[in-house]
Amino acid sequence: MSVKGFFKNVLNPDTKGAEQQEATGTTTTSGTTTTSLSGSATSGVNNFLSGTSKFLDSVQTKKNGLIHDISNKLTSFKMPGEQSTDECIQKKKSKEPNYDDGDDDNSSASEYGDDGDRPMYAEEAPMERQVSVESVDSLPDEDAERRKSDIRALVANLLQQNVIDEKMIKDFREFIMRHSGRSRFAKELKSQLKGMKSIPNQLLEQLALFISPLLSQCNENEDYAPAYIIMHLSFSLYHETVSSNYTAEQKYLYSLLKNQVIWQSMRFWNAAFFIALQRERAERHRYPVDDGDDVIQAEMDFQNDIVYSQLSKFLWRMYTLGMGQELCLDFLRKQASATNLPNDMIRMIQKNVQHFFESTNSNDVSQ
Repeated sequence: MSVKGFFKNVLNPDTKGAEQQEATGTTTTSGTTTTSLSGSATSGVNNFLSGTSKFLDSVQTKKNGLIHDISNKLTSFKMPGEQSTDECIQKKKSKEPNYDDGDDDNSSASEYGDDGDRPMYAEEAPMERQVSVESVDSLPDEDAERRKSDIRALVANLLQQNVIDEKMIKDFREFIMRHSGRSRFAKELKSQLKGMKSIPNQLLEQLALFISPLLSQCNENEDYAPAYIIMHLSFSLYHETVSSNYTAEQKYLYSLLKNQVIWQSMRFWNAAFFIALQRERAERHRYPVDDGDDVIQAEMDFQNDIVYSQLSKFLWRMYTLGMGQELCLDFLRKQASATNLPNDMIRMIQKNVQHFFESTNSNDVSQ
């Protein structure tokens, strides 16, 4: 039904009857008066419908015009970073290779890969964000392998205590200016040190000399995955000496790195704890569940044990690297709350942390 027909039926439902009466020549007792009123009413309705139709037509015209304008604007609008095919081709031709390595190390500043999603715990360094980052693997095979080979050779020379020439030192300084270089060095060091714990004192000190500027760059750029690897290694590598009374003493790598600013960053500890949880959850075997056991409860116990274990390790390391008691307890509260750790486990860890600092205070007093 048209709009005009709708209004006609609503405003004058008896029009049809009146038309039938006129067709048959019948009138009411009023005679001429009835015919006159009927004609007047019909004329009024027609005028009303005519005006309404014109109004609706004007509304429709304006709507069509508005839709047309919006469509044109959307067609001409470009999203940020959008460019034409010719522009893309031109940029690709002029783009120079970037000797960088975007490893898949789930880091923060590059926590989810170079040029990927925004990191959870930290942002890329301002300079790194402005520069287009390419992976070493995206370079020609020869160039990519050469860059990896340079880092591999540097680490091998370090561990074999060979002479490090000026070119290697210069290359190392360039490597650590980018996440990919820091990540590759840390991973290569971890790979070549696999299975090694006790090392010569000279090597321990030389490693500290190379690692210190790397950690400074990690802190400056909030690049936490390489720093996490280094932290883990620093609590594994040591030099052992035997005193005059035949007591073995172990000097760990972390003791030469305690003055690094990154250890005082709560953002680092949050990111490192997240990485550690994810890795242990992926690597640890789940408990066997017998028939009739509560599967949900078994999974909760599994997750709680992982959190308890990692929190205990991390708080010991935070204490060892100079974090204060309040900061350690605050870290515990936040991580326990985020992981829904049971209260009894939280209390046990709190007692251990308090014991760390009480022991330190008592030793200071006795000295």
